[in-house]
Amino acid sequence: MASVPGLADMARITIQECEVGLLAFLSPDKYSRTKTFEGRRIAEIDGGWSLLNHAKYRLLCSKEEAVASASARTARHRASKTVDSNGLSTVCNGLSTVDRYIADADADSRKAEAPTGKTPLPPQAGESLPLTEATEAPEAVVKPNKLSPKETPISVAPPPPTPVGPWHLAHGVDLPEPLRGQGCIEAAHLWLRHKKEKKSPYKPTGLLVMTGVWVKAFTAETFPRAVEHSIASNYSGVFHDPADKPMQRGPAPVARADDPFMGKARVTLKELIEKYGDGEKMMIARARLMNEGRH
Repeated sequence: MASVPGLADMARITIQECEVGLLAFLSPDKYSRTKTFEGRRIAEIDGGWSLLNHAKYRLLCSKEEAVASASARTARHRASKTVDSNGLSTVCNGLSTVDRYIADADADSRKAEAPTGKTPLPPQAGESLPLTEATEAPEAVVKPNKLSPKETPISVAPPPPTPVGPWHLAHGVDLPEPLRGQGCIEAAHLWLRHKKEKKSPYKPTGLLVMTGVWVKAFTAETFPRAVEHSIASNYSGVFHDPADKPMQRGPAPVARADDPFMGKARVTLKELIEKYGDGEKMMIARARLMNEGRH
């Protein structure tokens, strides 16, 4: 994501929470074991953010894969040179010791059965013809044994599905208590079908987090209208219908003589950092502005 609102929507958190997390990753960390970049994890670039320690951990991963591949290759090489108790190599040119013994026995048997090229003499009076391949008795045909009644396989029926309640959405997640109403449950199912049609359905964890966001941002009266407005506007998330007044985030701003941003309805994170830096004073000022609904 190349913007804070887009990243917040992907993470299913508010924009303010996303900005606090980004600030933590962009700030130095004196307790970090990695002293490169003063412990920072990311840096702002054109179009988004860059992971500062990505190359380091990718190199470590490549080294671990090389070690694992060498270990597997050594194990295969040792297995090909296994020696039995008589000191004979059990594998030689692809044949084990037992396979070579069987091959030698088959060769001796074929030599003994090879024709000599001489025509046998006819039988004398009173003698019987010797048994040949044509006169030998046919081998008895062995029929496969049928399963006895005791051995008949028994099919086991699958367990019945677990019953779900009237407020169930999907993945075992139910609609939160404050939004449990016929209009809200119908709106929630309508939103899930809309996300499935857009080929971006919720996973179990994402749906659980999203229901928590719904219960904080909407009431039982405003939630159905917000769903209809968001579907009609083709939004990726559920947002307030402009006809509904959003919930008050905090008390109205109070005039302060030491407020350098007095008169501004919204103060950005960049303005805070330019004014206070990225230390404790900036965090205190930011918390005050968030409480006043100005950040």
